[in-house]
Amino acid sequence: MAEPVTTTWLTGEQLADRAGEWRALAENAVEPNVFAGPECFIPALRHLDGERTSFLVAECDGGLAGILPLRFSRARWGVPLACAIHQLPYAPHGTPLIARSNATSIVTALLDALLKHRLSPTSLLLQHMPAAGPLAEAWEEALAASGRTALRFAPFERPAMRKNGTDYLAARMSKHRRRRLEQQRRKLHEHAGETRVTVAAEPAMILAGLERFFALEASGWKGRRGTAAGQEAARAAFFRENTMALAERGEARIVEIMRGAAPIAAALLFIAQDRAWFFKTAYDETLARYSPGVLLDVAVTEALDRDPRIALGDSLMVTADVGFQALWQDRLPMADWLVEVERGSSRRFALSARLEALRRGARASAKQAVAYVRTKRGLKA
Repeated sequence: MAEPVTTTWLTGEQLADRAGEWRALAENAVEPNVFAGPECFIPALRHLDGERTSFLVAECDGGLAGILPLRFSRARWGVPLACAIHQLPYAPHGTPLIARSNATSIVTALLDALLKHRLSPTSLLLQHMPAAGPLAEAWEEALAASGRTALRFAPFERPAMRKNGTDYLAARMSKHRRRRLEQQRRKLHEHAGETRVTVAAEPAMILAGLERFFALEASGWKGRRGTAAGQEAARAAFFRENTMALAERGEARIVEIMRGAAPIAAALLFIAQDRAWFFKTAYDETLARYSPGVLLDVAVTEALDRDPRIALGDSLMVTADVGFQALWQDRLPMADWLVEVERGSSRRFALSARLEALRRGARASAKQAVAYVRTKRGLKA
């Protein structure tokens, strides 16, 4: 007989006090998500705007069994309908942590608890959620069993690298693509001189590599826009603490293409269970014509292929990249889920769903207009 599931609300400080239980849940979740674990979230609570986040948690057999970090909005649609938004810091991957055992009952208990919240939210928005796999199945089963429904917005096939014991690139890269890659390496060598690929895994190497990454990212367009990770004090402190907490557990990597003592391209990777996330990347834009970003993608692929711990690489892409899609040929179906909180067919949820569709349509049109203006002005879209 399954253990009963209970729920409660916690502050970030209260949840941080249970970091050991939180980590155990992350290690045994039905689907991993490094961004939902304590190593990423506790630094976010400390350095970013974490005060508005409430944590709805499920407990089973004396331990944490599910966590939903939530913010509530009564202004999302311009009408007095509240929406609970599942939100993770700096993460285009919104998989909530749900224990493998009894996952369907845990999801049902969390939704029932959300129904009793004082703001009476009509819906729960889960952004960048898997659209298939064991977690999606648990949510679908819970929704069907409790008379709820969910709509999916912004479906996207995210490029992924699913290892199967063979040389990943050799099995997927055509002879033409390999010849072109060698040409790019040769041209880079002719212009920039000798380069080498390094993979940092030890904490001291990660720390040094992270500072180099900050400098490299700030030298490009993100630096000019003021959005590079190391440019703002609180944001830089978050990334340092987050990355080093993972590094101490062997769950961070920095892959660099080095020229002398400085990188011309670098990637930051995070790991949980048997999955790696291709989190951030930067390259020397003065060498853009020699494709350092493409060569970095190949170096990351080779590093993950050599790592016996990793079974799946997640690109974290939210927009199409034809070149990378040809390199990582597996796919992870993703979507934003708008989940009904009330049981049964709810008119309030139906209205929320219509308003969400209108909101997304308006935002897409606005983005297209801004991109058009920037292109006409010769700016980066």
